[in-house]
Amino acid sequence: MTRWILGRHGWLVPLVAFLVGLGGLLLLDRQRARELERARRDAALEAERRAERVAEEIGKVVSERIGALTAAKLRFASVGESVGAEEFYAALDSATAHLEGLAAISVIYPSGEVRRGAGAGFGLPGFGAG
Repeated sequence: MTRWILGRHGWLVPLVAFLVGLGGLLLLDRQRARELERARRDAALEAERRAERVAEEIGKVVSERIGALTAAKLRFASVGESVGAEEFYAALDSATAHLEGLAAISVIYPSGEVRRGAGAGFGLPGFGAG
């Protein structure tokens, strides 16, 4: 056996060792690439799930706030009446007082008149409609 290694075909031993090592590295590289692709897919799916949860939460909060305001609006028949209007604005202020991120509500009438809610910036110079 040693005569074969040291003889005419001795140069094949390092070549075979090199090719076996190279083949092993290629297999490892493929496996790592598959794992990386799987991790990317999992991260994208997780990001999608998180985005859906955030959108769902935002939808719930918006629906809650719109529902509170709609209930207040339906409770008062005519906002144009001075008593009804004042009660409506008081209901708006009470509906927005406990909601984080909603400071106030301004009402814009079809005539273009703006009734600012308590603490509202809309209707002031630089905030539009005023």
